[in-house]
Amino acid sequence: MAEDSPKSHSDSEEQPGTLPPPDVAKTVGPSSLAGSGSGPDAPLKVSVDPGSSADDPDLPVSAHANRQVPGADSTLGNRLLATLIDGIVAAGLAWAVQLLSILPFIEIGSQLSWVVGAGYIIFRDSLSFLQGQSVGKRAMKLQAVTMEGVSLEGNWRPGLVRNAILVIPLFPLVELFVLLTRQDYPRPLLRLGDEWANTKVINAGLDIPKSTNPAAPAGDAGKERAEPN
Repeated sequence: MAEDSPKSHSDSEEQPGTLPPPDVAKTVGPSSLAGSGSGPDAPLKVSVDPGSSADDPDLPVSAHANRQVPGADSTLGNRLLATLIDGIVAAGLAWAVQLLSILPFIEIGSQLSWVVGAGYIIFRDSLSFLQGQSVGKRAMKLQAVTMEGVSLEGNWRPGLVRNAILVIPLFPLVELFVLLTRQDYPRPLLRLGDEWANTKVINAGLDIPKSTNPAAPAGDAGKERAEPN
């Protein structure tokens, strides 16, 4: 038993290369945590604005979603609103002519009011004093152009072909049904009048060439300018 004592004493000695046991008496206090944010393993603190956009951090997401890209195909909603505005304008013109017809010193046939309203609907996209934009399309920042991107200003034939069917009773409902069923089709979104006249509706904001010739070259359709007034 006497020989076991030196052996146990030698076992209790620290072996070379081993680490000392941790000092359990030391505790981590608030003072030691104060500087933990500056260490290499400190977590990153990133503040992300939920209203920012990956494309432009200075603009909210809604601005990108609602922005109309100049020259791009118009959405169905904007086209319907533009048509509604043009219908109100046509009805206002017809009502104004009808009002003149009741004056005793002005002889105007009552049928003329219908002709004026229908004439606006048919030729609204070709009127030079509106610069190829109907009142409704101007309000919604749209424009009807040929497939080559040429304005319909002064180009009466495609304007007549694309809009004449809209004054036929019940035909506007047919065109609405066509547009609704073609929303998922590849762009551009065309109604029957667009197919027959070889036209489309785009967002305004480009330098759209003007020509009275339907076969105008398409090479001039890409010039940019400020949105027409």
